[in-house]
Amino acid sequence: MQKYPFFNFNPDKITEYCHNKIKPDNEKLIYLEFVIKEYKNNQGLLGPVSILEITSPFIQKIRNEIEFINRIIEIKNSTANGKIKTETLNRKIEKIHWQGKEVELIYLFKELIDRGLLKEEKKYKMIADHFKQRNGKNFKPEILANSFQNMKKTYKNIDEITEAVNTFKKNTKD
Repeated sequence: MQKYPFFNFNPDKITEYCHNKIKPDNEKLIYLEFVIKEYKNNQGLLGPVSILEITSPFIQKIRNEIEFINRIIEIKNSTANGKIKTETLNRKIEKIHWQGKEVELIYLFKELIDRGLLKEEKKYKMIADHFKQRNGKNFKPEILANSFQNMKKTYKNIDEITEAVNTFKKNTKD
């Protein structure tokens, strides 16, 4: 007698059953790994990894589901007080490679904040977390804060940035 249903190896029915009937995430992983094992046994895919196993759409769909559940477990394990730790989310996010001057980026954020499009909370850290300098190095929040204090509106792209933010603001009014 089998513990889990295989639904004739229909990946949609298997994932639906997995998410609707099995509660603990680790049990979901056990179920999906068991389904793959039974599928391989059913197809005669015993022993080392075969080309059929690698190219099987069924196995790929189930592996994607396993990867998704593992990511959920990772996020759940990295939460503190209901908030996801920033380093967990940021490690898979590629930073934007800013091609302008540092002061232009700071000014862009200042304009977005002044117009209510962004909140001011930790703006220099936000810039440092999501942007890298044109030379590929990371921004440092304390240097950005210092640059902001010394900022002058004499840079050539400042007017273009202001105009772009104004246009965006006009186009996004409810």
